[in-house]
Amino acid sequence: GDAGPSNLPSELIFACECQLDKQEPWEVLDTATDLSVHFLVVSLTTVIYPFAPLLFLAHLLVEFQMDLFQLLDRRQPQPRAGHGLPEAWMAIFQSYVYVGALFNLAIVTFRTSLVFDIFGEGPAVHAAFFSTAMLLMVLVLGIVHLVIPRVPSDVMEHVQREREVEAFFIGQ
Repeated sequence: GDAGPSNLPSELIFACECQLDKQEPWEVLDTATDLSVHFLVVSLTTVIYPFAPLLFLAHLLVEFQMDLFQLLDRRQPQPRAGHGLPEAWMAIFQSYVYVGALFNLAIVTFRTSLVFDIFGEGPAVHAAFFSTAMLLMVLVLGIVHLVIPRVPSDVMEHVQREREVEAFFIGQ
């Protein structure tokens, strides 16, 4: 092709100038933080507003379209190496689920007539129901953690093979 004063092809110079005209790339972590806050709100308000998960799904669809537009309209974000969801985010989402379950159980126990209709009147009845339900949830969660492994065996096998291949090629 035709080379300019910098000895670069004009097509490359044009492509670089087009990238410079675009807006700065957005931070992907900001989008993840925003979605995690929406997940927390949904998990806290499911009992109060049962359609909250549907609104969250609609929000995800709109967010996906906006991110797709940003990906094509803005400069490309800097690539960063990633190996799945970091442990910190896993702990954050797990705590959101626990807080949401506690919050929703408290709403059902202390702010609705469900416990009164089933078990009768009295603050001791509400406290007994709440503590028993919490203990059952902890028991079920413990059983789930015992039965279902944190990382599936096929994923562990894949990671082990990946490490062996990397060790083979790096060792040479």
